[in-house]
Amino acid sequence: MPVAVKRLLFSGLADQLDFTAQRQQVLMEAELNAGLAHPNLVATYAYRFAPVTNSNQGLADWALLMVCELCRFGSLADSIHSGRLWDAQGQVPRMAQVLAILGDVAQGMGYDVELA
Repeated sequence: MPVAVKRLLFSGLADQLDFTAQRQQVLMEAELNAGLAHPNLVATYAYRFAPVTNSNQGLADWALLMVCELCRFGSLADSIHSGRLWDAQGQVPRMAQVLAILGDVAQGMGYDVELA
């Protein structure tokens, strides 16, 4: 099964309260995403938050690695920038496609909000 691996990097002073709170928030969001199952949400299969490097100055670099469902048509940004949502001249949006995508996004967001 093809997957996408997302890598998000975080840096900060390991003993700073803000950095610790940020790290806890990121872990909580990753755990929440991993528990969601809806056809209009990208599935998160696994995640890991781990140190990348530690220096002598107390700086810590952390990476959140997320193994996610691979979107076969790319991201929404890819669709917008590729011109697939526009007519052949690139002047008029293909409203049927745009509205279908907006409906899918709204359903996925509605599911996410219901669980919060």
